[in-house]
Amino acid sequence: MRVAVLGGIRANLPALDTVVADARQHRVDAIWNVGNFTGFGPFPGAVIDRLQELGALSVLGRDELLLLKLHQMEDTVHRTMQHEFVPLRYAQAHLSEGHHRFLRSVPRHLELTVAGVRVLLVHGSPSARLPHQATLDHLRILADESHAQVVVYGHEPTAGTRRIRGVVFMNPGSVGQSHDGDPRASYAVMTITERVVRTSFRRVDYPVESTAVAMKACGLPAYGAEALRQGVMPETAPPEAAAVVPERNADSRIEAVLELARSCEYEAEHTHQVARLSLKLFDDLAGLHMLGTEERFLLHCAALLHDIGWIEGQQAHHKTALRIILSSTVLPFDERDRLLIGMTARYHRKALPKPTHGQYMVLAEEDRRRVAVMAGILRVADGLDRTHRSLVDDFTCQITPKRIAITCLVRWPAEMERQAALDKGQLLESALGKHLAIEWRLT
Repeated sequence: MRVAVLGGIRANLPALDTVVADARQHRVDAIWNVGNFTGFGPFPGAVIDRLQELGALSVLGRDELLLLKLHQMEDTVHRTMQHEFVPLRYAQAHLSEGHHRFLRSVPRHLELTVAGVRVLLVHGSPSARLPHQATLDHLRILADESHAQVVVYGHEPTAGTRRIRGVVFMNPGSVGQSHDGDPRASYAVMTITERVVRTSFRRVDYPVESTAVAMKACGLPAYGAEALRQGVMPETAPPEAAAVVPERNADSRIEAVLELARSCEYEAEHTHQVARLSLKLFDDLAGLHMLGTEERFLLHCAALLHDIGWIEGQQAHHKTALRIILSSTVLPFDERDRLLIGMTARYHRKALPKPTHGQYMVLAEEDRRRVAVMAGILRVADGLDRTHRSLVDDFTCQITPKRIAITCLVRWPAEMERQAALDKGQLLESALGKHLAIEWRLT
């Protein structure tokens, strides 16, 4: 059996048609589509129609999952995310109810057996998203959970094949939006015969300018058309092109975070006390953790959301918070930042990060350290408001070669706060390599 494997069509009909014509010259028997076929470009409905005409086997990508959520949202939520999701809102407005029914019928992953070979078609992972550049750790997790001999996956825009733990991973690249500096469409032809799999990768020229012109005519962001011409990610397009879309500032993103917190009936006094203490501790320990303003902002978001899981009850509310953060349609963050915020909130209590935690291991090594530091700070700050009475007015930090000494200024004896912060301080001690000491003094 010979299959054309497509990924990242991104509502780019000229690219799709060119790839299909090229694939037919290779006499393919089927077309497999591994997601992200509706967002970014100007032809979402036409792409769905063409895939249906071709009888392509499809799985949902991130674009489609977001689009299905957008279709169910209120206008107020649309305004919260208008800059980040302009192309998806365009797609929503230009898809018929029949198109939406089709999207709702498409699975997240498909398991097939072809010529004795077990194949998994998936955009990222059945249980966790993959980042744009999947590391060995990410793929090891996917290999363990897939039970397949061949995993055909999307999301990562660079084509290639890897073998990990006996599993062949194949990514066809992107048909409709290249990220490697080559604007040509990328896809793969996979031949499966008698338990043998052979893959060849194809790059084909298509009328890029016609898609770019159509994007402009449809009112889609100019930086997207320029990125298409250059074959780069939209955020790396020239500044003059990207500048036409206003950037979301920190205040508006915090407001979106607070909108989610309010919808989960958060305990405002405790939450804002923990956030205040977290940010001060982050600032006082800056010389140790060497993190910057980006991580400070992510910590602020995580602190504001750390207890939202209580909306479903106390038990495992830290895990519930992670689930809500990862699935929320209100939060205007990309996948990486959303996962960093979610994992920081998740580790504000109970178990510390460990290799058996799949979503933690999906993170790059440097991001795991960021989570360890941010969650370590959040745990201590949460402990310092153990009784939810906002007893700690301020504190000072003294850093010595072996320890971090925190002296809290309190309005009432705060032994429960001191002991709780010490009990929860193990993660921060491990992340920064110093012993934690805490005492309180009445103001």
